[in-house]
Amino acid sequence: MNRVVFHLFRLLLLAAAVSLFVFLGWKEFAPTGTLTLRAQTGEPSPFFSRFLPDTRTEEIYLDVNGSSFVPIVGDPAYLTLTPPSDFDEVEFELTYKNKNLPMVELGILTDEEADAYRLKPLENQLLDELDWPSRREGDVVLYDRHERYETLADFLVAPPPLEEIAAYHYRFDRPFSILRYTPHAPPERPPVRQSHSGGTSSGRAGELRTLDLTLRGEHELLTYIERERLNFTFDYMDMNRTLGEDPVTILVFDSAGELVAGKTNEDDGNTGAGGEGSDMRNLHVEAELQDGVYKIILKVNRDIFFRRITTSQKKLTFLNQLFLGDEVGYQPAPRQVSFITEAKNMSFETQHAEGVQEAAVAGASVSVEEPFLAVRHRVRAPGIVSATVPKGDLLIRGAGHYAFSREMYFNPDPVRLEWNTDLDALGINYVIATYMPPETEGDLVRARASFFTEGVPKIRGAWKFALSLPGVYDVGESIDVVSVKAVLRREPMSLGDLTSRTWKKLCRTLGLTSF
Repeated sequence: MNRVVFHLFRLLLLAAAVSLFVFLGWKEFAPTGTLTLRAQTGEPSPFFSRFLPDTRTEEIYLDVNGSSFVPIVGDPAYLTLTPPSDFDEVEFELTYKNKNLPMVELGILTDEEADAYRLKPLENQLLDELDWPSRREGDVVLYDRHERYETLADFLVAPPPLEEIAAYHYRFDRPFSILRYTPHAPPERPPVRQSHSGGTSSGRAGELRTLDLTLRGEHELLTYIERERLNFTFDYMDMNRTLGEDPVTILVFDSAGELVAGKTNEDDGNTGAGGEGSDMRNLHVEAELQDGVYKIILKVNRDIFFRRITTSQKKLTFLNQLFLGDEVGYQPAPRQVSFITEAKNMSFETQHAEGVQEAAVAGASVSVEEPFLAVRHRVRAPGIVSATVPKGDLLIRGAGHYAFSREMYFNPDPVRLEWNTDLDALGINYVIATYMPPETEGDLVRARASFFTEGVPKIRGAWKFALSLPGVYDVGESIDVVSVKAVLRREPMSLGDLTSRTWKKLCRTLGLTSF
């Protein structure tokens, strides 16, 4: 009898081992091409991390049904997903209670060095509650206040003026041109500028424009070309305030997002953090391009301070932020900087005690009283407004376009829909969005976003995601997450592939040589 029990026990152990091997193999190989992973809040998972940092979450709690929830109270919060093997696409599903936050978005990390994420919408209460007539084709929806268009195609073929359109996660591909535009003739060689006066100036015969001010770190800007060459010279200093190399890369993209020009200068040779600024260096970018709007990305870290930008282009606006750098080691005293913008929700922050100051926007005062404290400001005035920063040394953020003169300002984009956009105040009559409303079940929201993973970096084998909650600090509420789910997809495996991979996995597990 004991012998029978012993063999039965061995048989059960063998069956358990085989079952575990099959289970783990199925998770890793996913022969059907689809693998679903789930995790509940408060339960450990080999695939999902918890939300971090802890300062942007609160203690896990149980609801009346015994389900665990973690409140997310800061923006952004991060989590990682470690797939058991490679997959081409991930559909991420988040189930949560929304405590009155107007917008929820999820992004996957696409550039580790730049900490850049590809964001997708999960929930947008402004759109969910908008009672305008709408037209939908797939995941693209048009909200038409006065129901002037019968189809989305009609709208795209003959769109209204850009200032009447708000866009949300939708790239508006309408060709842009400026009526009666007269280009400047480019100079024969890269310009040399010695003036240290603030603001903008014109070069010889009106051919050159110079922005003589300090911009720190990475920026994105737009320019317009018509019957002229792209022509920019960037004068900069490497201030060497942090350890490591500080290369300078200028990238130029067309309206389709294709890289059409670029140039790189390597580090100045000083990789220390002693704050010894380099001599002035410059990087010249020139290209023959088709007429249209181009995005220029100044891809650098915050050790790089651009001191002048000289161009033959007449139109030049900056996107979504200005980082007005301090001028220690360059100017004997800080200079006042003025700009114009249509941005309505802005924040102002300095990183130095010397940067504490009173800025002015559309006649209203913005008091920056201490370093590293972002001061939020809502612009009440309509249209384009003027702003003045007495000392520079401010990081200014806010969705919109920024220019250092009215002549340089242009806006080729529709209004960007933000969490607190006032459609009536802006005279918006159309909203176009790439957006599918989430599912709701009682007080639970179930929202999904899909990402292709080609080119997406892994950090220690994991994809990194950012949960973005625009307006969370203003509203003071949270979303409370109960579960996460990921559906991973790739091409199904053939029987031969499955057999081969299973054999190799078994050999590695047992420490055998695979022939």
